[in-house]
Amino acid sequence: MPICPLCLKPDDFQYLTGPDSRSFRMCVNCKLIFTDTKFHLPKSAEKRRYKFHNNSIDSPGYVRFLMQAIAPATEHLTTKMHGLDFGCGAIPTVKELFVSQGYGCDNYDPLFFPELPNKKYDFIIATECFEHFFFPAKDLQLINSKLHPNGILIIMTEQWVSAAKFKSWYYAKDATHVSFYHKSSMDFIARKFDYEKIYSDNARVTIFRKAKPELNTDSDQEIRENIAHEEV
Repeated sequence: MPICPLCLKPDDFQYLTGPDSRSFRMCVNCKLIFTDTKFHLPKSAEKRRYKFHNNSIDSPGYVRFLMQAIAPATEHLTTKMHGLDFGCGAIPTVKELFVSQGYGCDNYDPLFFPELPNKKYDFIIATECFEHFFFPAKDLQLINSKLHPNGILIIMTEQWVSAAKFKSWYYAKDATHVSFYHKSSMDFIARKFDYEKIYSDNARVTIFRKAKPELNTDSDQEIRENIAHEEV
């Protein structure tokens, strides 16, 4: 039985037509739209595609794009804080931008910077990577475990608005995009992980503050069991 890869609820989905030949499901509980696992690309294919991105600090357009998340985030940070760029990609531009403003920042990417430092962070930023998560519950569990109490989580991923618009949405045409979040999905994340939403542009950027030191969510074991069940 399929489960939602975000809220872990089983088999309560609406089938949607997307802009390509993949099949999509929308979870009634958390409003995540996701593809079947058979459409997940192998890591080698993902890595080849990401290398075509022109995501360097020498690209003014890309820097302006990232500043949509960085600028509102810095209103809640101090330069004494140290952060993590989660899913930084092949060229860690976000780190350079934070360092240029006086912040410390580490990199992590499962394909390009796979060594995740063994420490917690004051802030974690994830720009244009949540849509690539095969199993968002697992990735959010990891992110939350690396975030200090009262830490800041900055998420940048374009949100879907309606099923009608999803049919022709450019964002869903990318084969590496497999998870699509609604405003309700972000609200679910806030409730599930005891986060306070402190900023949202209601389109692409959402910023949370971690409110409690203890994780109030499904255990690692439950998530592992659900992943295994989904992959059968």
